[in-house]
Amino acid sequence: MDTNAFSLEQRLQQLRSAGVHSVFAQFTDILGGVRGKLVPLDHVQQLIDEGAGFSGPSIWGTGLPRTGPRSEYYGRIVPDSLQALPWWPGVARAVCSG
Repeated sequence: MDTNAFSLEQRLQQLRSAGVHSVFAQFTDILGGVRGKLVPLDHVQQLIDEGAGFSGPSIWGTGLPRTGPRSEYYGRIVPDSLQALPWWPGVARAVCSG
């Protein structure tokens, strides 16, 4: 079955039924390294609307300052990328776009 046909609520219900409690929100930095953070599954809508915050100065190539309102990198998750990770029980992954 094509999982892209599911609504966000159906996808979340499917993940909850599979025992998923957290989402690994991930993005790839300019050097190809995977960066990410774990966020509770209940915060998915916030991750879609506002994004997951990452420390900008720790990401090579962003040029973001160490302090101030522009020091964070925010990546919004792509809802269709939500999928349970078979090798990490209780965790799903979602790709972030900048």
